[in-house]
Amino acid sequence: MCVGAGRLPKPFGQNHQSREVTIALAPNIPISPVPRSRLAERGVSGGLAERGWSNRQVIYSRTTGSVKWNNLPQAIVDDVGSNLNRESYDAAAQQWDDARQLMSDSEKRIMDVLLQGVPSGANALDLGCGTGRPISEYLVSRELRVTGVDQSAAMLQLARSRMPEQRWILSSLESFEPEGEFVAVIAWDSLFHIPRDEHAAILERVRAVMPPGGRFALTVGGSEHPAFTDTMFGQTFFYDSHSPEPAMALLDGLRFRIILGEFLNLPTAGRDKGRFAMVAEAI
Repeated sequence: MCVGAGRLPKPFGQNHQSREVTIALAPNIPISPVPRSRLAERGVSGGLAERGWSNRQVIYSRTTGSVKWNNLPQAIVDDVGSNLNRESYDAAAQQWDDARQLMSDSEKRIMDVLLQGVPSGANALDLGCGTGRPISEYLVSRELRVTGVDQSAAMLQLARSRMPEQRWILSSLESFEPEGEFVAVIAWDSLFHIPRDEHAAILERVRAVMPPGGRFALTVGGSEHPAFTDTMFGQTFFYDSHSPEPAMALLDGLRFRIILGEFLNLPTAGRDKGRFAMVAEAI
């Protein structure tokens, strides 16, 4: 398995003479231009040419599967993972929908902890909702009003066709700004597709729209590991995550109280890095 491109050694700035690093990637990762609007979101003004960057600064070998970044900012590096996952989920949307129809017994038990005391008609936010199945579908069955957010248009199309009365928003989680109030929030198997440097800001925005007593269910990686890529349904996906302890510390700093924490998958010596679930309550 290869190392992903979501994180580069720091600092890329003061007193750092060597500004070149090689990162191993799966051989079929596309390197595509980053839209100017995306750079602006990350505080980078102007386009690539205006900033003096060119395609010569991204050297990619399909033979070796390596990418060499010469003096490129974190804004561009992060977008490799974001663009890759969007394209991969778009391509695999129907396969995912066919395969991911039911929650496991553990997932249903955790969702029931999330929803304890939540009245019917309450607002729930599903971050990285995918096709809406099975998580959003379960929330709707519990008579909640769901807002689902995903960056895959193909996934959202399936969710919208299945539950047209709910609200579906096409957006990356990094750029999504929630509005209103949500007593239940879910980020199930979605945060670990995003560079971990982005997680704190996402969690902070989640906390801002939750009342005291509201609950947040999420999963993170189960072990400390650098960013990497792996394949699913014939597509390549980017992964990066805090391990459970730093993730719980982030939540604690945002005035959440952990009420449940458990491994859904234990890390192995092979490709499985582990998967850890939490339910946190806003205080």
